[in-house]
Amino acid sequence: MQAALREWMSCLYFDSLERFEDIDLACGITAWRASRPATGDHVDCMAYDILDHRMMGRCFHWIERNLLGELQLLRPITRSLGPVRSEAFNPALANRILVRVKRSQRGLYSMLKAEEDIITQIIKLATMIPQLRAKGPTQRRAVSSEIERQVRRTFATIELRLKRFAPTADFSAVPSLILTVFTETLEQSVAKIEAKIAAKIAA
Repeated sequence: MQAALREWMSCLYFDSLERFEDIDLACGITAWRASRPATGDHVDCMAYDILDHRMMGRCFHWIERNLLGELQLLRPITRSLGPVRSEAFNPALANRILVRVKRSQRGLYSMLKAEEDIITQIIKLATMIPQLRAKGPTQRRAVSSEIERQVRRTFATIELRLKRFAPTADFSAVPSLILTVFTETLEQSVAKIEAKIAAKIAA
């Protein structure tokens, strides 16, 4: 999910040259894309905690390694911004850009917070669905309606969060993209659990 968010949201955000006018936010999103999905000390750490110095150390480690490459990918676009503005995204100045990203309270930190909120909503939904299904077949219709209602509520919350983060960007496609990945991941997880159970029974 984190990898998918980095791919989709950066592509959707940079669909217009006007988005590069907000240099702090544009550099922050580029740095966020350069980071790898979070891996915390515990299994439930599925997003970066900006107050956790160890996690942020890992985050900046990957940004330092990958930021140059991300800036080079943007270079054909940023060259058209003019000599002054394009300099703010010059790959040769990657270290200076990273310093700016670290100092700004917008950009990267906004993206990490948005990501944390989205992942939290998804985890809540993933926890809720098995609980609802456990109510049994006699309430199948009511359970299906409740699951559908919770899915709509979850993705409405995510869409609202994204609008607050970047009002000018069109992130309306993100909830449906997330739902696709969420459904695939949930099905894979269930299949793995069922396979383990079958293996134990066979043994």
